[in-house]
Amino acid sequence: SYIIYIPFENIGKVKDALAHIDNTIKPKTLDVYYLPQSPIDIDPKLMEKVERLNDLIEDHDDVQNVYTNAS
Repeated sequence: SYIIYIPFENIGKVKDALAHIDNTIKPKTLDVYYLPQSPIDIDPKLMEKVERLNDLIEDHDDVQNVYTNAS
């Protein structure tokens, strides 16, 4: 298995290129991840609280994904 990180706009090109190399190559999953344009450094104690909040939000039934710029 391989994990390939590419810009969203290149997904089709990469899929076509892999099919051109070997038409049996098919992605198992395709997920979109967002990278923060302005990451914020947070001290470790506050980061624990942010992670706990993210976990609580993710556990909500109506929430699919949670993104943060805290690092």
